Amino acid sequence: MKRILMIVFAAALLCFGCATQGPIISYPKTPDLKKDSVTVTIEQKQSVIDPAEVIRDKDYFIKDRATFVISVPTDYVEESAEKDTENIRNADELSDGDSSTGRNNAARYSRAPNNIELYNTSGYFNYTEQQIEKALMKLGYRVIDRSKFEAKLREQRRIATSMHASGVVRERVDRAAFDQLRDISELVRAAQDGDIRSDYILQVNKVEIGKTYEEENLSINPEVEAFRDKYPAIAHEILKVYRFPEYSAKFNAKLIDVESGRIVWIGSHEVTSRNVLGQDINVKFILRQYVNNEKQVRKFVDEQNTEEQRKIRGKDPVKLPEWQYDYKLETSVHPDLNKLEENLEEDAASGQRFSETQDKFFNHRDKLLKLVTSMLIQTIRGY
Repeated sequence: MKRILMIVFAAALLCFGCATQGPIISYPKTPDLKKDSVTVTIEQKQSVIDPAEVIRDKDYFIKDRATFVISVPTDYVEESAEKDTENIRNADELSDGDSSTGRNNAARYSRAPNNIELYNTSGYFNYTEQQIEKALMKLGYRVIDRSKFEAKLREQRRIATSMHASGVVRERVDRAAFDQLRDISELVRAAQDGDIRSDYILQVNKVEIGKTYEEENLSINPEVEAFRDKYPAIAHEILKVYRFPEYSAKFNAKLIDVESGRIVWIGSHEVTSRNVLGQDINVKFILRQYVNNEKQVRKFVDEQNTEEQRKIRGKDPVKLPEWQYDYKLETSVHPDLNKLEENLEEDAASGQRFSETQDKFFNHRDKLLKLVTSMLIQTIRGY
């Protein structure tokens, strides 16, 4: 009888131990990746001439149907020729030694933005000059081909150099020989030549295209502020002022009356990508929220499911660790001019889609040149 009681008591103890052992805990479901975004629209804008950048002689009236000749700075022309030669050499190298292929692609290569002196090529100035000519002709003016004008200047330079060598009129010839394309008196004498007979010289001082950045104030955008308040952990990453990349074209010139040598107009203007894109720029801030402690949570569950821990906790409830999150903020811009430039560099390195990507960039550049020249030339007649 005593033996039977001992067996029953042992069994009871065993059952009691089984009854107090905690249950197996299942792994909790990991929260899904959370994605949220806010888009800022940067509207395209119309270019406007700054009156402070255009000065006209108020007492002077520019003749109707007048004749113009365009003068380009000497250093631009010389650097253009040097850059064309370099472009052919570089294009030859890209064509694996096939010189004919390289020379055919030289014009394309000259448009790549990673070149030194980005736009100093004769093709670039030829296009710019054509846009200036068109703008003048739209105003009813006549334009003389620049080649005749430059030929006359070269002839004067040759004569001046010869006179300098012989010691004749040294001071005047120094200016004419070494700086005559910038010297108004020499320009006027060339324009007065019988073969030229121009009423005006449009002297181009600068035509420049380059990379720039424009700033957009996001602190006044209510949607961005609400997004920043919603996710305080990444609020500092959303800049209050966003700088987006674009290109700008600058044009500066002056108009000289050939008969008197009088400067009757000076103008300067700048346009940017925002003026020619033909669409708004969308800047999208994309937030990705993801769990960063999934391994720790699973490890905690595994530990709680051991025999020892189940006995210790018994029927007491188990509180799982809270999920912890990391955030990643990405910025997407469309259209993205930075991406266009990156594609050009990649294409130059790989040789793939080279001309297609460059054509997109070249077309954008042409729009900038066309707008900046036409707008400034129109001010010759007034606003």
